[in-house]
Amino acid sequence: MKLLLAASAPVSAIEKKGNVDSIEQIHNPNSMFEEIHLLEPYSETRGRDRLGENIVVHHTYVPVDGCFLGKVLKGLALFAAALQGIKLVREHDIDVIRGQKPFIGGFVGLLVQWFTGVPSITSLHNDYDRRQQITGNHDVFGLKWVTEAVERLTISNAAYTFVLTSYLREYAIDHGANEEDVYILPNHIDPDTFGAVPDAPDRRELIGDEVRSDGELLVFVGRLETQKDPMTLLRGFELLKREHPEVSLVIVGDGSLRSDVEDFIEVKELSDVHLTGFVDRTRVAQIMGASDVFVLPTICEGLGFVFIEAHAMDLPIVTTDIPHTKIVVHEDNSLQFTPRDQVGLAEQLELALDEAKQQELVAQGKKALDRLSTGRQHDRVEAAFREIAEKRG
Repeated sequence: MKLLLAASAPVSAIEKKGNVDSIEQIHNPNSMFEEIHLLEPYSETRGRDRLGENIVVHHTYVPVDGCFLGKVLKGLALFAAALQGIKLVREHDIDVIRGQKPFIGGFVGLLVQWFTGVPSITSLHNDYDRRQQITGNHDVFGLKWVTEAVERLTISNAAYTFVLTSYLREYAIDHGANEEDVYILPNHIDPDTFGAVPDAPDRRELIGDEVRSDGELLVFVGRLETQKDPMTLLRGFELLKREHPEVSLVIVGDGSLRSDVEDFIEVKELSDVHLTGFVDRTRVAQIMGASDVFVLPTICEGLGFVFIEAHAMDLPIVTTDIPHTKIVVHEDNSLQFTPRDQVGLAEQLELALDEAKQQELVAQGKKALDRLSTGRQHDRVEAAFREIAEKRG
């Protein structure tokens, strides 16, 4: 079988995060595809090259970026990528198309489907309406109504939809997808691989002198953006410190709110907080392994892959009570609070400092981890792809 993958962002963005291997792991379950042709929506590079053994990347060149002309050219590049996709489908006898996110990849995949008849799958990774409402950043020309119209067009007309959770299944159906054509296929992890990291040095040597050696260490892993709500994290941590001065916090990640985070730390004199900035997955695993409690005050998620990583590292989890993430974290295997509630966060963090509660949460977390193991999920994704290919005849 052969797959045409319409990406949602340039491969360089994936390479920057160090997640290149994830393309093969996610989109080629059990190595079922002999060829994957990846359409890059816009790129600083011309032509094509290889990513690993089975993935051919087809670049859509855009000569300028970061200005009005660049935005226009990026929009036109989507149609150029679709034309290239049509050609690839016909030349390589592609069996199925997969578009990442309704816009950009799903939209490009839909265009190719319309002109070739090959079924396109749109993958939903998030509650895009909620995310864009929170951030105020709409994907298509920065316009809410245009973005929602393109999203609905893509979801309602794609042959199939892959979603991460039952919540996103309802979201897809509400946006026009047929119930029988929606597949729930969660993210997954190989806990042995993620946890098999080189031995880390002493906690303070690994992270920084800001963290204490005589108290519990809380860890946050995520983008420093409004959606992840790092400011509520800091306010809740400040409240916790009044009763538990021995606790430290490490914030792993970077983003547009970093200066706000740094200013808050300085003004409130939170000397036990350390910011790592962006680090690779090996160091993420090391830092999580050196920590005692994982905390993420997120407002909106697709599934929350980092929760799976926290389960894999046997960390008790404190997070928000939102519908998006229930397949991974819920009232049985995490301590939850209302989004943006700093007092509730502080209270749940205090509960998480209890050793017996930690052991209880970790034990429950292993059950979720087993459901979301790579081997089990690869079998489910492969079965979905083969069922779709059989329906095509």
